Amino acid sequence: MKKNTDWYQLEGEPSVETMGRIAASNVHPARNVAFWVLGIVHAGRRTIQIGDRRFAFTPGDYFLLPPFIEHNGVETDTHEVFFVHFHMAGKRLAPPSRLGKDQILLPVSGQLPKDLDLFRFVDYLDKQSQLDYAGAHFLAAHVKALLYQLSAFMQNKQMGYDRGSLADEIFLFLSDRYGDQLGAAVLEKHFHLTYRQLNSIFHRRFQTTIRQKLIDIRIQHAFNLLVNGESIADVAAKTGFSDYFYFLKCFKRKLGISPKWLQQKYFRTP
Repeated sequence: MKKNTDWYQLEGEPSVETMGRIAASNVHPARNVAFWVLGIVHAGRRTIQIGDRRFAFTPGDYFLLPPFIEHNGVETDTHEVFFVHFHMAGKRLAPPSRLGKDQILLPVSGQLPKDLDLFRFVDYLDKQSQLDYAGAHFLAAHVKALLYQLSAFMQNKQMGYDRGSLADEIFLFLSDRYGDQLGAAVLEKHFHLTYRQLNSIFHRRFQTTIRQKLIDIRIQHAFNLLVNGESIADVAAKTGFSDYFYFLKCFKRKLGISPKWLQQKYFRTP
């Protein structure tokens, strides 16, 4: 099977024509349709030729068949697939060289993120549709959310930023323990690498240093605590700032306002 290099950008709002779940043993029919076909393989194997490219899909894979592009089966397959037929503006493009965070960019074949149960999500949408609980706008919004999830995962994969990477583990460690004193020694002991190595790995993923990202995380949590009425001194301590005045400096530099100004905005006295 040939390596997939065909990417598409989908734009606007989707209009769902039909969706469902099929379990069968057959050759995929030869078709040239006017809508997109998103298939998510739940079990078995599905082989499809898209133009002059052949693909074999197994559980955990998806395929995206563009409109007005001829596709057909390759082999007799026993398979179970969730499918969505939908209309949406789109265009072909080269594989992305940088993240388009607010864009739906997808190759015609790819994998599902393992940390999201998209099988259950699509099954839920299918049942809502069958029971006539879901209107057109509901289905369109959820299909678009599904496309964004696949896009984010495949774009990060294209950039070499796989979920579950060491850089992501460092980020989650910072997010979970932002209130602790997280010096270089703590990180080195936890990840068994030098701080310089960790910082290099982290910077390639997030384009910033571990120290700066930790400050950003702490300030965001500080903001949330302040607007919930906690005192400035308590917030500084709870978010890992041992130096009260350094906290004030970091907060003002990050958000452009002081903690005191923020509290005055949210808690005006009558």
